[in-house]
Amino acid sequence: MRDRISITCGCLIYRSRDWLTFFLDGVCSARNARTQSVLHIVANDPTPDVAADPRVSLIHRNPDPEEYYMRRVYRALNRLVETAPTDLIVLLNSDMIVSDYWLDELYALYLEFDGRVAATSLLVESGRLRSAIPEYVRDFGRTKHTFDWFGWRTHAARLRDEHVGWADGRLFGPLLIHREVFRKAGGYPIGNVSGVGTGDRVFFDCLAAMGYPHRMALRSVVYHVQIGEQEDV
Repeated sequence: MRDRISITCGCLIYRSRDWLTFFLDGVCSARNARTQSVLHIVANDPTPDVAADPRVSLIHRNPDPEEYYMRRVYRALNRLVETAPTDLIVLLNSDMIVSDYWLDELYALYLEFDGRVAATSLLVESGRLRSAIPEYVRDFGRTKHTFDWFGWRTHAARLRDEHVGWADGRLFGPLLIHREVFRKAGGYPIGNVSGVGTGDRVFFDCLAAMGYPHRMALRSVVYHVQIGEQEDV
């Protein structure tokens, strides 16, 4: 463990301790040989039970808790990066489940570009919402209670064996980034930008303009339930 690279795995949570358990079960059960996860859970305008959960690292309160939720999310993500315990940080959602060696492979892509890359995982989405990579859509469960752990792990291992290298990125997370690069890019804008798109799109466009192209590690396989604690608590 002493020789492994420590990377913060950061996640926001706000109203479901069960979704937090679901997320942590995935991260803590996944094997990695070269890297180790340092958990950083930020509770964003949380309910009282989430705020009291000892697994929460930090409670973030927005100036206006009634503000449109995506604006509050971007603020909390910026705070997460600033308070992360390591300089290398992966940003994930609470409804994402990782697989074996996902972090090793994401880090390998980062090293291949000498850190000058916006490195994301290959995201297998449930199909609940339209995906930017429809060829990888596969439904392993759309709630934390119906998730097919065995089916997912088998499928992720198969995808990892079938792939090598990287492809142009199409989805915005999980994202591995260095804190200083995040700062130089200005972090996430607070909300969507008229005529440009989502805060994610604006941020990734800024990274590309700085010389950090968006690339997807094909062997870093992660599942996205989609919607998560916004609907299923």
